[in-house]
Amino acid sequence: QNSNPENITFAIMDGADVTYMDSDGNSKTAVGSVNTAPTTYVTTAQGGSLTISISPSTPKENILLAGTLNQMTSVYDFATTIEGFTVKKLSINNYQNGVVLNDLGEYDNNVISVTIAYLNSSGVTETKTSSLSNGTAEFSNLNFFIPANQTRKLAVGANLSSIPFGATAGEFVSLNLAFNNFEAVGAASGALYKADKI
Repeated sequence: QNSNPENITFAIMDGADVTYMDSDGNSKTAVGSVNTAPTTYVTTAQGGSLTISISPSTPKENILLAGTLNQMTSVYDFATTIEGFTVKKLSINNYQNGVVLNDLGEYDNNVISVTIAYLNSSGVTETKTSSLSNGTAEFSNLNFFIPANQTRKLAVGANLSSIPFGATAGEFVSLNLAFNNFEAVGAASGALYKADKI
């Protein structure tokens, strides 16, 4: 009657409620006392939960060499309860100095492309690549699966531009998970989870 998880169990109230057929094909009624202390329950819930946090395996601040590829910048832990989730869409934001229009994409010149890596529903690592546009790299049609009551990692990396091709020495590369384009689907409930539900 509310959104809280509820425990449900079913029991036989009286032995006389049970009829069975013996080895000779005769219909009989059960006798004896009934176990009235249930030990097996079914728990109902609207859906599970999906929690995202920065993983301890995220690299510490360091100097990255311009022109190098596959530079890991951050790692996120996705943890679930009750049901598994498939992440379908997400975005990665690059570092910027402020929030006005002119700040969008001001450091995109240092990054050729952004990569993400995760385990799919078959337990196989998938890697996706996207380019930054106004400071954001968007990813869609993902199959990033987190089983129920488990934690899976999302690794974020960068392919860096070289100085002759537009990179600026001394500028920041900081790629962070954004929630403006996030979608995940609960495996059991089928519920669509966006930023407001995680």
